[in-house]
Amino acid sequence: MTHDVATMEDVDQILADLREKDLEAITSAGGISVARDVMAYFVENSIAQVIKNDAGEAVAFFAAVPVHKGVYEVYGYTSNKVNRNPFGFHRRVRKLLAAVLEVTEAHKIECVVWKGNETSFKWLRRLGFIVEGFRLQHGPGKESAYLMGRIT
Repeated sequence: MTHDVATMEDVDQILADLREKDLEAITSAGGISVARDVMAYFVENSIAQVIKNDAGEAVAFFAAVPVHKGVYEVYGYTSNKVNRNPFGFHRRVRKLLAAVLEVTEAHKIECVVWKGNETSFKWLRRLGFIVEGFRLQHGPGKESAYLMGRIT
């Protein structure tokens, strides 16, 4: 697997084959068109990366947005193709996070994980994220979410 700067073609590939939990989160937040607009903003501002499998298919989309000096919030969406090589995906994400931390000189990255998304929650824990808080009725559909962070 490799990572590179994301394009709108990559966005469309991922949105066409979203993991169920990512699709649920996107649907509750306004739908695919809203997600595509947000992802387009990240692509246009060159803050988005895509992870591709060995066949060149986009399997995950990531963006790192500055919150404060040295603190970035990360966003990620994955396609079902990620399940074909979960270990390769995990290794690539580790490399991508290391690159983001180096380029941005961030001392902390954070993200929000919807309460029902246990797979993402457990995976982020394996990446070194810890639970920093819990947001009640945080989403548009009043979903609750974990606030998770990783300090370098």
